[in-house]
Amino acid sequence: MDSLNDVTRKYFDFDRSSRLEKSKRKLVAESFDSNVSLEAASAALPETPLDEYSYQNVLRPLFGKSDLNYQGIGSHPDFKHLEGQDDVELHYIVTMFVDIKGSTRLNLLLDLHDAFYVKNRILQAAIDVVRSLDGHPHRLMGDALMAFFGGKGVKKETAIADAINAAAMLRIAMLESVFPQLDNYLQSSANLAIRVGIDFGDDGEVLWGRYGHGNVCEVTAQGLHVDCASKLQGKASSNHIMMGGNVTQYIDFPMQYTSLKIREKSGSKNEVHYLEPNITDRDNRPINYKMYHLNHDEFVDLLPLPVSWKSSLNNSRLLENRNVKFSCEVCEEGNWNTYKSVSRFLPPNLDLRFKVKVATDMVNRYGGLLVKFIKKNNGSEAGDDIKPVETLKHFHPARGGKYGAPPPYLELEVPEGTLYRGLHTMSVEVYGKSAPHIALFSDRIGVYIYGKT
Repeated sequence: MDSLNDVTRKYFDFDRSSRLEKSKRKLVAESFDSNVSLEAASAALPETPLDEYSYQNVLRPLFGKSDLNYQGIGSHPDFKHLEGQDDVELHYIVTMFVDIKGSTRLNLLLDLHDAFYVKNRILQAAIDVVRSLDGHPHRLMGDALMAFFGGKGVKKETAIADAINAAAMLRIAMLESVFPQLDNYLQSSANLAIRVGIDFGDDGEVLWGRYGHGNVCEVTAQGLHVDCASKLQGKASSNHIMMGGNVTQYIDFPMQYTSLKIREKSGSKNEVHYLEPNITDRDNRPINYKMYHLNHDEFVDLLPLPVSWKSSLNNSRLLENRNVKFSCEVCEEGNWNTYKSVSRFLPPNLDLRFKVKVATDMVNRYGGLLVKFIKKNNGSEAGDDIKPVETLKHFHPARGGKYGAPPPYLELEVPEGTLYRGLHTMSVEVYGKSAPHIALFSDRIGVYIYGKT
């Protein structure tokens, strides 16, 4: 499987673009000298191939999504029927705004052609990552992207989970792949940063309709929380994701995975709790709309990415070991299916099993292994049942007997079930059985549950 860096190298071939652009200018200049037409000169150029689904091909299987998302930019497909008419429709939506801070400076670092290429590739990458999580790219505005998540036939919880995952993956793709490759191309730091705003408007809070008239129109969403998404993006710190209070409240998102923005002024630091400016309602009362940064260092460990990817990120507490695999399965309609961490919401009262699979050679090498499972419930429905619960298991050495060699892998599992609404986690830690109990592997899985109501 390609890593994000592999995809970005193919997607962001700066050197090839630069060479092609210089060749194009040379050919165009020669066309005036030799009376060759501009069209013929341009046609003689090799084209830069671009697979617009590069990120999707990698990310969608990891998040348990089938096929590709081919949605184009413009009207949301569920509301496209409103084009050419004056009808309006109420329906929920999750709105995302993505902005690349500092991209204007590229016009001073690069010539116009190369600046266009770089900005375009950044936006193309953002579009592909958004579509990887079933997002709908709605509008491009300079160096910014507006996208929607959800629609008819998509549960609200699913739309919110997809938007949060997309934002987290956008941050990873830009910080770990796109921006470093751009800096390498420039041989200096472009000082780019990504900022993302996300908000959720419920069915009675979002109105869909046609703005404009004739050929100068678009079908889009109107509502406080559509507008707030762009405001939240503007308030996000560099390389952060800002979520509106509606997002965290609706899915009972754990505060462990959020943080407050810190404002520094005159040597003091103050927490910012509300979206500013704190607008007032018709009675002139401030709405006190809460906002939260996504605590990326905590949340990224839950993403359904290979542990080798996650453990390489800054501040990750995970530990990769190619001889160990941690997974979750859910029993649905009598069948055990793989559950990808934080990929979807599950109904209550389903059976789960968390499994650890280890190479037998590794078990024997350490004289056995100690495996610690740590369950953590969250949310208001869980009530007092939120204290971490540890379960200890052991792998014992396996030797070949008279019937031949031992199996190549050993497995053990812990049974669980779905019950409380919100995001709950199971962590696993694997240690050598003998002192000093060397840490060999750690990973975490997050399970979203619709809840009892």
